[in-house]
Amino acid sequence: VVDGGFLLAFATLDRGDGHAPRILVRLPLTALAEGRADLEPFVETLAQDGCWRAGLDPDAARLLMEDDASEMSVHFDPGRGEWIAVYGDPAGDAIWLRRAPRPEGPWSARIPLLRIPELARAEDPEAGEPFCYAGKAHPELAPSGELVVSYVCNLFTGPADPIAAVLERLRTTTSIYRPKLVRVPIPAE
Repeated sequence: VVDGGFLLAFATLDRGDGHAPRILVRLPLTALAEGRADLEPFVETLAQDGCWRAGLDPDAARLLMEDDASEMSVHFDPGRGEWIAVYGDPAGDAIWLRRAPRPEGPWSARIPLLRIPELARAEDPEAGEPFCYAGKAHPELAPSGELVVSYVCNLFTGPADPIAAVLERLRTTTSIYRPKLVRVPIPAE
């Protein structure tokens, strides 16, 4: 997102423990406008103390959201006067919403925005069962107080699964691997 004179980017932090919480980095818009090939000298990391630190510094980074989602959307809602993050939980069956007064936080606890109907299934998917991801909001498509949320479902396969049969189902089922759009109200706080 653009905020002031900076492009803010929410990034996932690979801690090496199987989890990837989100941190915040920024680049000055002037460096982007100049068309520089190497932007690394201009990157700053939001540190644990709330100050911006020069460079990409994962060890000093403030963890903004502990969730493991690799994709999300963040936008400012002028009607509500707050920042809203929307994302899917790759290990769950929901799309979540968080609020903050600023991109730097503090971010609220996650609030369920949408339960994904395709994922009313057992804990461990079997070959050919769906998994869904890429939950995002599209605020430009909805009136104030609502969001249009998108997500995508694909089919699970494991290393020993009959991949050919799953691929054939994916090829012939038009409701799979197509973006789904759902209009939902923004939940009360």
